Amino acid sequence: GWLLPLFMLQSALTGTRGPLFPVVALGIIFYALVEGPFFGAVFGAAAGILWEAFAVGPAGIPMAELGVLGFLCGGVARRVFRDSFFSKVILPPLCVTGLTLGDILFHQTVVLRAAPRLQVFEEALAPLAIAATALLSPAFFRLLGKISSVKSERAFRS
Repeated sequence: GWLLPLFMLQSALTGTRGPLFPVVALGIIFYALVEGPFFGAVFGAAAGILWEAFAVGPAGIPMAELGVLGFLCGGVARRVFRDSFFSKVILPPLCVTGLTLGDILFHQTVVLRAAPRLQVFEEALAPLAIAATALLSPAFFRLLGKISSVKSERAFRS
């Protein structure tokens, strides 16, 4: 139900150098942490399909990347307390950075058939984006917990 509004918010927050705040990825992380790995994988894959509908590039890549993101984050919820500092502050920038790095490396090596450039790491490891994600993700998770239909006992409380 919240996939399209997340994409609309992501589009509104996208600057000339890309998204200023990874709304869609954080939505996938939130729902995967709350609902588990299977739901996270399905929600991520659905987000990837929607992403592909508006993007240019090889088909199936965003669906696979975002589906794996959802599955892995849902798996973390089973191993780590979902309402912890790690889940709300450390995991989101770690996942978004890994997703960005993987996407850039895949695009360069498979799509462009070129050797990875050193600038890849500069693009993926943007300190401002990492800090913004770490600082804003707890508030964003709280907001999603209040407005979404997830069961209140499983949503982030603080």
